[in-house]
Amino acid sequence: MSTEKKVTKKSQGDAIFAQELAKRATGAFDSNKAFRSQVIDRMVAEIDGVGVASGAAMYNQAKKAAEAADSNVNLGRDPKKVVVKAKPAAVVVVATAPVAEEETA
Repeated sequence: MSTEKKVTKKSQGDAIFAQELAKRATGAFDSNKAFRSQVIDRMVAEIDGVGVASGAAMYNQAKKAAEAADSNVNLGRDPKKVVVKAKPAAVVVVATAPVAEEETA
């Protein structure tokens, strides 16, 4: 009887998350979105039978565990970028002068 733990998809996903989290600490990712994308892409590529949906679920579970273990891990949504829309061109209304009625003689 061995005392080794069975390698599961979850344990593989947790390992990938931990590796990428270490890279994130060194500034390897410019946003949380890029980090999340990289982790899910690796899970899909490296773990047999894992698709995007299950990779995202595995990421979410690993994220919850990481945030519970360390409150300084902030993997929430990135702040929204403020987009300034150009104002539409001003509409110029040209009014015509009323036509005077002709007087009949």
